[in-house]
Amino acid sequence: MDGSSVILQQFSLILEKLHYVDLVLLFWLLRCKLVAVMAEVDRIIRPGGKLIVRDESTTLGEVETLLKSLHWEIIYSKIQEGMLCAKRGKWRPDSIALS
Repeated sequence: MDGSSVILQQFSLILEKLHYVDLVLLFWLLRCKLVAVMAEVDRIIRPGGKLIVRDESTTLGEVETLLKSLHWEIIYSKIQEGMLCAKRGKWRPDSIALS
């Protein structure tokens, strides 16, 4: 288990209670890649739960793409204004790829 996995686990409870993520702060604290952060957010947020992300437009574009690939519903997207809101669906992958 690498250091970033341990840190992500420590933030699991915080993310579950807050239901929003300031990704700039999270990236700085976790020193993780966006894909790892979004995978953890998808794991933590329950179906029907909402996520509000505030960040730069380039990061929000990547977040929106990742959330759509995970079948999240984009509720509010004002990327140029720095805000995105999404709702997690009930979709789960049929299988997982092992690297």
